[in-house]
Parts: sequence; C-alpha cells; structure tokens
Amino acid sequence: MDLERLHRYPWGLTSFDFLVENINKSSAGLREGKSCTLDGFSLALQIWLMEAIPVLGTMMSTKVKNAPVTIPRCTNWSGFSALSFGDISRR
Repeated sequence: MDLERLHRYPWGLTSFDFLVENINKSSAGLREGKSCTLDGFSLALQIWLMEAIPVLGTMMSTKVKNAPVTIPRCTNWSGFSALSFGDISRR
C-alpha cells in the first residue's frame, strides 16, 4: 500500500461528485412522487443545509457554537435527527 499516494487522492472531490450524481438521480424520482435514498457523503449536504438555512438547522440539531465561521462546520452542531417534508411544510 502506497500511503503517500493514498494521502494525495482527492477524497473530498470524489465524494462530492458522487453525492451530486446521486442528488441528480434522486431528484428525478422525487418529481415522480417516489421516495429516495442519497448515496455518498450526504452528511455534508445536511450540514450545508443546516448552516445555510438556520430554521432547518434548529429543527434537525442543536447549535453549540455561534462563531461566524468554524472549520469544520460540523463542530457547530450537536446531534442530528430525521426531518420529513411534512415537518418542514408545517413550519
């Protein structure tokens, strides 16, 4: 195993591309009224949503840090819960 080569591999870019590909596939099913499962690093998408739309963030988790930018952003949140479309639409 070549550890140097392993460390140079763009894991973030690869997992992001895989996630975007699966979002595109899943969105077609959602338009047809089907349920879907996202493959890839969906936690990154969830954290982005929680940071970009604070109301969703507080519905899904508890914010533990109020700093404007904390890296990694996942350290801003404690615990995650499932959220359905119905939960969002009732807000």
